[in-house]
Amino acid sequence: MDKSTSTLIWKLIIASLCVGLILSFFNIDPVELIENVPETISRIIEVIIDIINWAGKYILLGAIIVIPIYIIFNIRTIFGKFFKNKKNKD
Repeated sequence: MDKSTSTLIWKLIIASLCVGLILSFFNIDPVELIENVPETISRIIEVIIDIINWAGKYILLGAIIVIPIYIIFNIRTIFGKFFKNKKNKD
């Protein structure tokens, strides 16, 4: 077996392990996956939506503080670009 083939096999083994761990996190059994593909996909989508809903709340909460601080620290740069573009148009 040449080097490229063995490298490919190791990459496939590692990728399969990673995907298996992710599917295990979602409590997906290999037999169940094959038998109930649509149900499995809907379960994965439900978990992803739950994660987005959970993270979204914290992102908005943090944005209430982070965005005004960003604007305050960068107001000179923001207005400088605005007035510079305005001068070039006139």
